[in-house]
Amino acid sequence: MPTLIPMRQMMPLSTDVSPLNVVCVGSGIAFLYAVLVGLWRWCTYEARTAETYLRLAALAAAPLLPLCMFVFTSHKSLEGCKWHLLLAALLLGWDAYVLHRIWRNFVVGPRFQSVDLHGKVAIVTGANTGIGRETSRFLAEMGAKVILACRSKDRAEEAIRAILWESGSKIKPSQLEFWPLDVSSLQSVGDFAAAFQEKAGHKGLDILINNAGVMLNERRLTSEGLEATLATNHFGHFLLTLLLFPELEKVSDGRVVNVSSSLHKVPRAFNFDDPLYESSAYSLFGAYGQSKLANVLFTFELQRRLEVLQSNEANKVGRKGERGGGDLAVRRVVTANAVHPGNVQTEVARNMPWYLYWGQRICSPILWCFSKNPAQGAYTSVHVATSPALRGIGGKFFVNCDVTGDVSAVARDPSVAGRLWAMSEEACGLTAATGDATVGSSSVNSGPRKKRKTNAPAGTMSNGDEARHTTPKTSLRNVRTGANGSKGTSPGVRRSARLRVGGRAERKIGSK
Repeated sequence: MPTLIPMRQMMPLSTDVSPLNVVCVGSGIAFLYAVLVGLWRWCTYEARTAETYLRLAALAAAPLLPLCMFVFTSHKSLEGCKWHLLLAALLLGWDAYVLHRIWRNFVVGPRFQSVDLHGKVAIVTGANTGIGRETSRFLAEMGAKVILACRSKDRAEEAIRAILWESGSKIKPSQLEFWPLDVSSLQSVGDFAAAFQEKAGHKGLDILINNAGVMLNERRLTSEGLEATLATNHFGHFLLTLLLFPELEKVSDGRVVNVSSSLHKVPRAFNFDDPLYESSAYSLFGAYGQSKLANVLFTFELQRRLEVLQSNEANKVGRKGERGGGDLAVRRVVTANAVHPGNVQTEVARNMPWYLYWGQRICSPILWCFSKNPAQGAYTSVHVATSPALRGIGGKFFVNCDVTGDVSAVARDPSVAGRLWAMSEEACGLTAATGDATVGSSSVNSGPRKKRKTNAPAGTMSNGDEARHTTPKTSLRNVRTGANGSKGTSPGVRRSARLRVGGRAERKIGSK
């Protein structure tokens, strides 16, 4: 009968774990985590500046120097000394601190500072899940009345119940309201804006956060004939912002926050030849990246127009003040900024191809080390929408609650932004006002639009114009839209938006 060899003799287990080995493992983990975070941020376009990687390299090297010192002082005759064990414990604590700083500085980012928002009104699109829901919760906890603008009533009411439960007594039920809005539908956007303007009790709009977004793995068309990714992520929010502009002007510090993405750097240029992918090949990241590039371009162009508009108003008030009239102490400001929420684990990936979707689900425990949760993803949006230090500051791109210059070259091109503005007006069925148009509201005849020369606002370009750009004088003064329900065309909406001049709608722009 063969003799059985004990398992211990076959696989001897070493229980001799020296402090040096433990410190080496801890330092190696900290260094490897820093390298992986850097690679992840590079691959996701989140940060591609030398400054970012120099800071990350400094943190990655932080545990290596103490490790070298520990190895130098390690000797068999000293391994049992108390001071040597104490030094090992201190180095392990240092490694843990470095890991936390990498995670806090380069993954999560800083948290916003709470401010008093009582008496303010905010609209958050796509607020029934993910970043939008957490954004709504934070704003309501600070006292704001928040309108959850979503498609699904059931999901929005479920989100409201969850917010109230999570916040306890911090939020009153009256602070949260569901309003139906499908940003992929221009008709729905027009109905929402008209309802908001007509609803009694609203004295203006303080915060508009254009948060809703989709990422589709195949080309789809909306009922109005627009490509669904661009319609949801850009056209709907473009129209919503312009229609609600009169409400933003009513408050002293109106803010527009467009939630974009670092993936706006994916396209090297905006595809004006075929923006709806009618003839070119559709790709998930290409279409999504182009829609997020449109968010940044729209933000920068909107801020340029706002600055000219508000500068003209300040000059008018100044001239009136010199004659002894006007209130120079009260200045109403509307600003627009774009944000990248970070790499956030949300439902935006639900429409990805099955292999990407399940790959993300399977790897999610690992990805949590490099990604934010939805609450952390809302930090930057809330900071830009509420920080008192940002009053009057617009046309910026924020990452981790801080301004960054890490924006693609095409996103900073004013000529591209002007051309996109004109294209967006055409897609939304808007008729722009000219430089000396009377401020007022009027509607355009309904029915299919005939092919005609685009009546783009001064300073913008239609698709056939040469590459030039000048800042318009009065592009936001008067927005008129028509109605067209025929499928396959870019319909208008039977709404008119009056963008007033300091409450004096009867005055002509440019008049003294």
